[in-house]
Amino acid sequence: MPEGPSGFLGAWTTLVGPNWLPPVPRRRGRKPRVPVNQLLQALTFHVMQGAGTLAEHFFELFQEPLANSSWSDRRIRLPWEVFADLMRRALRPVATRRRQRDAFWRGWRLTALDGTQYSVTNTPQITATTTKARSRRGRAAFAKITVNVRLELGLHNPLAAGIGRQGESEWELARRLLAQLPRRVLLLGDRLYGVPAFIVHALAACQRVGSHFLFRIPRHLTAQVLKRRPDGSRRIRVAVYAARWEHELYFRDAKRVLRQTDVLQSHTVVTAAQEIAAIVLATALLARERARAAAGQVPAVRVKFGVVLAVVRSVWFYLGPCEDLLTERQKDRIVQRGDALMRRCVTAKRRSRSNPRAVRQPVRKWPRLMEPHSVEGPLQFKIV
Repeated sequence: MPEGPSGFLGAWTTLVGPNWLPPVPRRRGRKPRVPVNQLLQALTFHVMQGAGTLAEHFFELFQEPLANSSWSDRRIRLPWEVFADLMRRALRPVATRRRQRDAFWRGWRLTALDGTQYSVTNTPQITATTTKARSRRGRAAFAKITVNVRLELGLHNPLAAGIGRQGESEWELARRLLAQLPRRVLLLGDRLYGVPAFIVHALAACQRVGSHFLFRIPRHLTAQVLKRRPDGSRRIRVAVYAARWEHELYFRDAKRVLRQTDVLQSHTVVTAAQEIAAIVLATALLARERARAAAGQVPAVRVKFGVVLAVVRSVWFYLGPCEDLLTERQKDRIVQRGDALMRRCVTAKRRSRSNPRAVRQPVRKWPRLMEPHSVEGPLQFKIV
């Protein structure tokens, strides 16, 4: 076992580095008892746990008390630049051509742009600063915060994230992420980005760093035509574009498996953005654990995300609060046993197939329900 912290704190040090200090402006008064870097570690650790409060998880990491009210005060005063700097430092490529071949195509690292939305609770602070989206059925039940993530495919490893703290659109957030595009990547995107206004920015960013992009543009995409259909559409073959759908699986894991909740726990837009940043950082940590467990023997994305999360939680518990009860040899065996368990839990290899754009049965015309209502009280039935 190497020198230094183990468990979650060891994984955090590997992700961020041992010497990183948050760029926090000086404040008047006495120095805070809990440093900012511990707050960030505890917040990321918290979003990976199934139960418990932020204060309880902070104590689990550092064996120090910090009340929930103190947490709220510290988080409100944390500048967003701290999280932005942390993500720029921590979110970086991990895949190598020798161990993760699925993350490359002809020598180009596969990355993708896509966005999603997180629902936030209807607190007075949220409703006073956000506007709910409108649809044909009225306003949405919850306000939304848009997130755009540039993902390293083959590992589901986030490389950059834009969070709409001021109501920015997915398109605007994606345009900002182009400034962080690395060298020699193939950037994939859906039809939202296949418009001239965005392609101009993508082309300039790719030319600056020597990368390429492939967006979905049905009328102008050059590809092998497999079949022409009577309606004028064409079935084409662009093998690498199918990898973009891995992005949807990443969002499913981050929102449904990692958090297991329909809405964020935060009560303000500021803390909701912090919670989303912590979720992105948590997925980056898990991507590294997933790749290490795969060890080049199986594709990393075939190692089940839910199993990785469960095993990592257990291993970090033994290498955290219970670390002083174990010898170095026992710690090594716990890590090895956890990796072996994760390697055994892999999904089946996907079949090569294509699905027609059709429904199994026609959608019937039901009357549209605009204002739902319910009837309470005893029911009476008359049989005639």
